[in-house]
Amino acid sequence: MNNFGITPCLAVLDAMFNRWNNMSPIRHNLVLALVVLVFLALGVAIWAMFVHAPNHPNKNRHNKKKNEPEKRHRKWRKRRREHRPLNPTLAETGGLPPARDPSDGPRPEAGP
Repeated sequence: MNNFGITPCLAVLDAMFNRWNNMSPIRHNLVLALVVLVFLALGVAIWAMFVHAPNHPNKNRHNKKKNEPEKRHRKWRKRRREHRPLNPTLAETGGLPPARDPSDGPRPEAGP
């Protein structure tokens, strides 16, 4: 029985192990760091594509049934709570300050 598929694979693995044993420890660490970075990048890419994918309202538009009524999306307005009153109006605080007299001179400049 001939193992034509297994023998070349074993030869390639043997060559890889010989090359690994002949490398310096610094290169071992570099190769291991690159392998870890590749797996980390793949993990982040898979997470971004499948787990963290945003849900778009039009995403399943083609899959809905013909008898289903179309749902309208409302924009929600932020409701003010009862215990937090609105800012007072000028009428409630006493109105605008008195008008300036033109004879008083130029307005003072506001500093930085």
